[in-house]
Amino acid sequence: MVLRLLIKNEWKMLAGSAVLKWLTGSVLIFWLVALGISLNEYQYESQMRAFYKKQQRQTWVEQTPKNPHMAAHYGTFVFKPANPLSLLDKGISNFSGTFIYLEAHRQNDFVCSPAQNSSSFIRMGEFNISFLLQFAIPLLIISLAAGMFSKEKQDGTLGFMTANSIGARPIFYAKSAVLLGFTAALTLAIFAGTLLVSAIFGVQWSVGHIMAIIALFLSYLLFYWCLTSLSLLVSFAVESFKSAFLISCFTCIFLFFWFPKLTANFADRLFPLPTSLVFREAVRKEIVNGIDGHSMGKREEAVIDSMLKKYNVDSTSKLPVNIDGILLTKSEAYSSSVYDNHFKDLQERIARQQKLSSLLGIFDPFLLIRNISFAISRNSIYDEFAFRNEAEIYRNYYVQELNKNMTLHSKESEFQTYKVGSAVFGSIKDFDFSQAGIPESIFRCLTDILVLLSLLLFIHVLIFRTAS
Repeated sequence: MVLRLLIKNEWKMLAGSAVLKWLTGSVLIFWLVALGISLNEYQYESQMRAFYKKQQRQTWVEQTPKNPHMAAHYGTFVFKPANPLSLLDKGISNFSGTFIYLEAHRQNDFVCSPAQNSSSFIRMGEFNISFLLQFAIPLLIISLAAGMFSKEKQDGTLGFMTANSIGARPIFYAKSAVLLGFTAALTLAIFAGTLLVSAIFGVQWSVGHIMAIIALFLSYLLFYWCLTSLSLLVSFAVESFKSAFLISCFTCIFLFFWFPKLTANFADRLFPLPTSLVFREAVRKEIVNGIDGHSMGKREEAVIDSMLKKYNVDSTSKLPVNIDGILLTKSEAYSSSVYDNHFKDLQERIARQQKLSSLLGIFDPFLLIRNISFAISRNSIYDEFAFRNEAEIYRNYYVQELNKNMTLHSKESEFQTYKVGSAVFGSIKDFDFSQAGIPESIFRCLTDILVLLSLLLFIHVLIFRTAS
């Protein structure tokens, strides 16, 4: 009963605050601007990717007749599908690129990231909805929380209430409930508004996307609960509004901008990553010792001998299959396995860095919500790995299908004369990438969620002791 009356009174005080109205109006205006920018970028990228994907498929099928292995070298492009959840958080997609060129014997990097066409200021962050959710709303929480105890301390209200057996905890919980409730309503309006406005402008949302948005909304509530409790704790412990606001504000800026950079540098020192040049050189050196499919060495001779024995003939010209196709198939399988092993090692190192970042998030809820948002929005490093791995599987598939055609339908001396056309090229399935579902996305950030819950529990233990 007492708590209900306290909550009602706190809400009246908060609702009548001019600061609340001014800050809320500012956030909503910034949200509309951010939504307009993000929606325009998404529609443009979606149209461009769909257009070039269709064009590239047509180019592949209608290419001039050529030897199957030459077609494998001719290559094709695969594009990341447009992701509607990027409206809420683009994650690392600004830096990862939008498509990969696939060809025989070689694994290429992502090409055409938005950051390549932007100034260096993009590294400081982009003005979008995730920036509002992760920085602007926390500043709003800090601004409101900083004065919630200072005024009552100055006029003696807090001392009077605690002296009359009400206690500090119910007051603390009432303030926390009101501030968190208001923040939840504002966040819900932003999420619902983004969903509604984008749908009006033609963005298609699936059930999986809606589930991801709900999970993201609940994650932000946990994050805001942490911030609300911490900000009120500072306001309770510090006498003046000015001191409480400055302490909370500077802490927020440090944790949002600087601590993630320090964490990244620390993780890179513990688990250093090879440069692109070093990585490719290591792959190249290992492949040199294998079968390259275009020259004759001991490994190639061993393959030829095994095929002669298998078919009981004394010359490759008498084989019922094209030995060149066999060698190219073996070469592709070997080079792919070498690359896969090196890339797997790279992924494991990055996973260790991510795990360290998640654990250090116990000191920084901003770092945790950023990781969670990246994962649920399907724009995390793990989503980039998933696309890269699917692209590599597809590259192996189409190259080996063409090598198989050459092996079964041509002779050893027909490399220049044997050609295939659109019937064979069209039989190669088009690349299709399915993004992670919500269970997989949550699993990828499960450590961050557990650490965030642990941080919330620790904060409330601290509140229980401080406000006793």
